[in-house]
Amino acid sequence: MIFVSEKTMLRCDRERRAAAIVAAYSAGYSCAEIGRELDIDRATVYRVVKKSGIELRAAPGPGRAIKWTSEMDARLTELSRSGMGALVISEDIGVSLGLVIRRRKELGLPTGLESWKGRAIHRQYWVKKLRARATQESERS
Repeated sequence: MIFVSEKTMLRCDRERRAAAIVAAYSAGYSCAEIGRELDIDRATVYRVVKKSGIELRAAPGPGRAIKWTSEMDARLTELSRSGMGALVISEDIGVSLGLVIRRRKELGLPTGLESWKGRAIHRQYWVKKLRARATQESERS
């Protein structure tokens, strides 16, 4: 991306650094990648990109809001009606198990948790059980 001798120059010259950051961000590099390359903090990269007026991309990962689409609803409904478990559906759609269960409730679909209602048992226990069941189902296939 950028040579070592250019890194030193870019640190001193704000306009050139900002132009390099914007160009790299526009080319698809993340703020963290650009920061590592230029030896500056990713927050600095974020500020430069934000000031330039470019629309920031949301970084994927935990804690990020998922934009649920009607296509995802259709896929969830189709897989639920075919008898597929919530864990398998969550992996197919690419969302968390909790989100699949919550969305099934909102759509009026069976959540798979009806028989567990009223029990105050830690969620991790059920996640392990569902994973074990999904593994057994995949081994049968």
